[in-house]
Amino acid sequence: MDPETLAVASCVSTTWLECFSSDDLWKALLTARSSQRSSPYEIVLKNTESISCKHLVSAVETGAKRRRKDQVAEPVKISLSDLIFMVHVSNKTKKASIYKKGKDLEFGPNDKFQIEAGVSNATITADEDDVRMTWQVMYKGNFFTIADTTRSLGTENGWFTDKLEDKCNRKLVGDVKPSFKGEVLEKIEFSIVDSDGWRSLILDGFLRYLQRFLLE
Repeated sequence: MDPETLAVASCVSTTWLECFSSDDLWKALLTARSSQRSSPYEIVLKNTESISCKHLVSAVETGAKRRRKDQVAEPVKISLSDLIFMVHVSNKTKKASIYKKGKDLEFGPNDKFQIEAGVSNATITADEDDVRMTWQVMYKGNFFTIADTTRSLGTENGWFTDKLEDKCNRKLVGDVKPSFKGEVLEKIEFSIVDSDGWRSLILDGFLRYLQRFLLE
């Protein structure tokens, strides 16, 4: 069995934990895998005297996954200053449109990417249904609609959009947070969240997401 299957099996019961945590079992797995060409296990076999084979396998697998993730991460080819963001909020009779230039936005490389748009001039109130929000981005004349969603407003909670289009098969959703002044909608904050781990995209991740659509 592969390391992940062994680890799952050891969680079934205390008896299985004892069986599948045997150092002889994990050492056999280490020995078998170290014979493979370009195997990362070969260099750790000599350390089996000082640390359990199970922990060695775990360390090697974690390191390999991290390296694979780093290798497949595509470079960022577009910059924030190349982008113009447009947020439209409307219902049947009212509408507010906000335009923001990327060069005017400030984010650190590890900051969550979030757009904030003031929409108080639309005088949309908290008790209104069918409020539509559309978030678009323009890059050198090309438009891409990130989210287009219609919801009822409430002063207590935000909402998540439907699943966003993504070419990496992630489960991305838009996280929409409305703020009110009294009963009037004052501003909307929008970010993108990966619903598998509920983590917001940071600036570089957001730019990589956009360039898959804007550079084709």
